[in-house]
Amino acid sequence: MSQKTNTIATLNELIQMHHDRIEGYKLASRVLKEEDKQMIPLFENCCEESRNYIAQLAEMVWQLDGKTTLRTSLSGKLFRFWMQVKTNLLHQNRAAIIGLCLFGEYALQKAYETVQNRADELLEDASTLITNQQTILKRNYHIQKETYHQPFMVA
Repeated sequence: MSQKTNTIATLNELIQMHHDRIEGYKLASRVLKEEDKQMIPLFENCCEESRNYIAQLAEMVWQLDGKTTLRTSLSGKLFRFWMQVKTNLLHQNRAAIIGLCLFGEYALQKAYETVQNRADELLEDASTLITNQQTILKRNYHIQKETYHQPFMVA
């Protein structure tokens, strides 16, 4: 596979992961109990972050004359189904929802790490973009872990 083709495929994989992330946070927002609704702005920030990253990744795909994917992955759909079942069984338990959100963030971190491990197979501009996104995502992941484990105060 050429470096250009590999880059397009990799960028599309990350685009799918971000679509999955958005859908996961939308689901988490829907299943929250009323007393936990103050978490929704955090979830919306994650969705907005992913939308921005999708735009950046898609722009690079288009610059390479590739086509972008507009759908989620099968593994993401399966994870959200499992997330829905688990939260229903636990009656929308806040800790379970947070745990599932953090698991999704961890999976995204691992996807970026996997891509970075094969950075030599990618075009340099794509590798730089991915590195920059990963740095911000990693910082935000650690902030989220701290935030999610703080008690939420109702305003």
